[in-house]
Amino acid sequence: MLSNLRTRTSNNPLSAPLAHLGTSNSPPSDLEETLARNTIQAMRDSLAVLQSMSLADPKGAATNLEGQKSMLLKSIAAHELIISPLRKLPTELLQVIFQKTYWDHARTFSLPWSLSQAVKGHIPRLSHLHMKLWPPERQVVADMFSIAPQLETVIIDSFEANPGHSFWVEVIVSVRQLTTYLCKPVGRYPRSESINSLATYSNLVHFEGSWQRTVGQLETRITLPRLKVLVIFFSYRHVNSSDGFFEQLILPSISEIIVQGQADGVILPIASMISRSLACNLRTLSITSTTLENSTDILSLLSLTPLLEHLQIRASHHLFAALESPGLLPKLQSLCLAVSDHISLSTFSSRLATFIAMRFEILSHPEAGFRRRALELKFTTEAACRTALFAMQPSPHVGGLDGDVLGLIKSWKMRLVEGIPHLSQRETPQKMFLNNLIHCRRLDQVFRAIERYDIVKSGYLHVRDVLSIPRKISALNLHWYLETSVTNSVVAQKRFSLVGNPFYSETLTATSG
Repeated sequence: MLSNLRTRTSNNPLSAPLAHLGTSNSPPSDLEETLARNTIQAMRDSLAVLQSMSLADPKGAATNLEGQKSMLLKSIAAHELIISPLRKLPTELLQVIFQKTYWDHARTFSLPWSLSQAVKGHIPRLSHLHMKLWPPERQVVADMFSIAPQLETVIIDSFEANPGHSFWVEVIVSVRQLTTYLCKPVGRYPRSESINSLATYSNLVHFEGSWQRTVGQLETRITLPRLKVLVIFFSYRHVNSSDGFFEQLILPSISEIIVQGQADGVILPIASMISRSLACNLRTLSITSTTLENSTDILSLLSLTPLLEHLQIRASHHLFAALESPGLLPKLQSLCLAVSDHISLSTFSSRLATFIAMRFEILSHPEAGFRRRALELKFTTEAACRTALFAMQPSPHVGGLDGDVLGLIKSWKMRLVEGIPHLSQRETPQKMFLNNLIHCRRLDQVFRAIERYDIVKSGYLHVRDVLSIPRKISALNLHWYLETSVTNSVVAQKRFSLVGNPFYSETLTATSG
């Protein structure tokens, strides 16, 4: 009897005719399912025999029998995975199941947990996984490698833990089919992933994650031939040198790079990476992190990106010095600048007006067509916004909002602040709306005044959605359209907007298109 049990429960828990299903995503055939059920029943009968033998001779063969029972249980579990109903479910039905399932994260993470306990089975066809993880009370490993070996997209929302929190959830996934891996940090102190793990993701097309200097550098370079989108968040815990990240990468297909958080001197490492990768397909570049650069560094980077269409970067005099170079960024369609009080706003505004005159021209040649150009400015303070706005008014390329309209906006802001005594002058209108919804009636009066306001030169000023004012207003949009005749009856429109932004006091958007 024991000899037969040893043969049946060898190192491979699946019987020989069914062994291929252990690594396959295909559901079993009717014959294979019948064989699996018969095998399970036979092993359960053998388990009952072992239990009887253990009771008959509790001392003689206790150790040996326990080992055999353990092997039988393991083999039974492997065969039950083969006949699991989840194997036969289509992907669409699995998505519905997960959409209708809500996890109690407090209870889940307070126990020794793995996703296999929650799913209760093998999901060989699962291709898309979206997880929301809260800081656990103990170290947790979610092993998706053995549960869903064919994952193609993994999205992880990792919520912020306290700076002293030392526990996190480690997610193990199969990298063979993985094309999209997004680990989105929620908060300023996400857990940083080691760049070493990128070396195994050879099929990645879209990667988003976080990094900090303490992870260390690699000895060899990493080539990701298919990666097109890279979003990297540098932790605020340290002043990070970005050399340790970008200097290790070779990305020949990269088309979009977004850098967030706090990175030190990120311009040159990105330029070095692009030069090393021989990649000239970069279309979008966004650097919102704290950087230290000079005009030579910026020029070195932008000269390597002739196809760049969208650029978001912190404003500086070095940037304008680089952008004044002739022939630079011929395909640029939109530019977003973050403006702080650390630069001279008067000098900045004059250089910005010059830049607008040079970059935001109307292409009137019939063979050239019409290219949309957009400029967005994000100011850290309302004072900076007003200073730059008034300084740019003389420029014909920015004109449209004259002194009467600007005075109306300023007067409305003053009345709003004076009408709410417990608010200080420093608070932004966006914050006032969120905290004092009753004062939105005044905003409605401003909308009506602006709607009836006429601008000379056959233009008109209006506000979108005038009749439907949201309960929580976060922006005041003023759009001005001026219609002018261009060669071959092409209509050119200029738009100028003053809008609020959740992260800045004011956002100024000028669009020619």
